[in-house]
Amino acid sequence: MFSKSSSYAIRSAIYVAKQGRRRKFIPIQEIARDLGIPFHFLTRILRSLTAAGLLRSSKGAHGGVALGKAPEEISLLEIVKAIEGDDVFRRCILGKGKCDDRSPCPLHDEWSPFRARLYRFFRETTLQSIGDGNLGLQAEDFGGGDRESFGAKQNGAKKWV
Repeated sequence: MFSKSSSYAIRSAIYVAKQGRRRKFIPIQEIARDLGIPFHFLTRILRSLTAAGLLRSSKGAHGGVALGKAPEEISLLEIVKAIEGDDVFRRCILGKGKCDDRSPCPLHDEWSPFRARLYRFFRETTLQSIGDGNLGLQAEDFGGGDRESFGAKQNGAKKWV
C-alpha cells in the first residue's frame, strides 16, 4: 500500500527524533549509512519532509536535518502524506480510478474497515509515542505481517530504528 519512500521517510523521522535528543542536526550521510538507505534517494525524501515542515535542515560542517516541530506533534499520517499525497488513504487498493460504495472494486467491502483502522493508527501515532515505546502493537493488528520492512541491515543483521 505504501511506497518504499514512505517506509524510508518514517524510519528516517524516527531516527532523527531519537538522535535529536543528543544533537541538534543529524548528518544525512549518517542517516543513510545507519538505515541502509541510498543517499540520493534519502535526500529527495528528506526534502519532501522539510517542505512539509516536519523537518528543518542546515548546511555546513555541523549541518544535517532536525525535527521541524516537537515529536508529539508529528504523526505518521503527516509523514506519509508528505510523501504520498493527501489521498493516500482514499485510494483504491487495486488502483481502480473510481472506487467507492456506489462503484466498488472487488476488495472494497473487505478493505474499507481495515483502511479506516490503518488511518486511525497513522493519525494517532506520533514520533513521541514511538520513542516512548507506548505502541503496544501486535502482529495480528496488521494482518500478521512481519516487521522486517522497518528494520535496517547492519553487519548482516536487522537493526531496529
